Amino acid sequence: EHEILELEKLLEDCGTDVHYMMNVMEHYWEEINAADEATGIIQLSEEQKNRALGEIAEQLLNDRTLLSHRRWTKKRRLYWSMSLSAVIAVMVIVSIFVWNPLCHSSDGMRMIATKEGSRTKIILPDGSEVWLNSGSRLIYPKDFDCLSTREVTLDGEAYFKVKHDTNHPFIIHTDYLDIKDLGTVFNVKAYPDEKEAVATLISGSIAVSIKDDPGRTIVLKPHEKVSYFADVHGLALEKDNSQSVNKELKTIRPVALHNSRLEVSDIQPVVTPHGDTIVSETAWVNNELVFQGEKFSQLAERMQRWYNVTIKVENAQVADYTFTGIFNGETLPQALEELKMIRAFSFELERDTVVIK
Repeated sequence: EHEILELEKLLEDCGTDVHYMMNVMEHYWEEINAADEATGIIQLSEEQKNRALGEIAEQLLNDRTLLSHRRWTKKRRLYWSMSLSAVIAVMVIVSIFVWNPLCHSSDGMRMIATKEGSRTKIILPDGSEVWLNSGSRLIYPKDFDCLSTREVTLDGEAYFKVKHDTNHPFIIHTDYLDIKDLGTVFNVKAYPDEKEAVATLISGSIAVSIKDDPGRTIVLKPHEKVSYFADVHGLALEKDNSQSVNKELKTIRPVALHNSRLEVSDIQPVVTPHGDTIVSETAWVNNELVFQGEKFSQLAERMQRWYNVTIKVENAQVADYTFTGIFNGETLPQALEELKMIRAFSFELERDTVVIK
């Protein structure tokens, strides 16, 4: 509003019909809004319109040399007014696209969610591919064209093949981490009910930062993963063990707290099951549940999502059992029987609940 008033004064000083010029701005708004309302494309609130008009006025005020010529002939003044009308028209149209509410409001967003036990593939508006694991949710804009960055929000686990665009960075927001694509194929696991978030890089490069401390960023190399521990607000970083690709994952534990923050741990190597080219962290994309030296208590949580059941491990000793293996097409009873062949335990299965004893 201040910029518009200042523009009116300068227009007045240089002999321009202020009401005419302001009417030009209003006229273009009304014409464009009327056309777009008919097609249902754009609806601008009064606040959005005033905000955009203010920016137009500010841009015009920035070129004070244009507005400072007082000794103009009537002919030149008319020419200038007509030129300014055209400039304002272009600015109004551009501002509408800048302030297009469909780019910023909930109406311009789309949400895809998967049930427990199901997985799906999504093609984003920019052509990027996303595989969404069970019990997950992805929120993204219906259109990326009017945005300077391509930003999506993930609850759960997803595998991304991002169409790289240097001018429009791709950013994934999770509860704890923000991941910026630098031209990559990668996996992100960040379930809201879990205290650990994990980013795994398959190829290319990604930058990972903690949401509440964006200054702490780490760039991953291919076949590395980084973990965040919510209970200590720490990011696992620094050490690169990527030469040990075929070794089992060791238990990731936070170390060395300073000022209530985790300072350093490991970047963990990505594990390839049985020499396969598909790493264990992303095997779910091919309907394989891969686990490497995993405690039964943790595996049970993954199996709950995988089979859409509730699993209760009542025996603490059994909960500490560790397993390494792959489920590929097994039913829940078959999977449990296979685990029993490795370590002894009993289970009861009733409808959608499993009790491990």
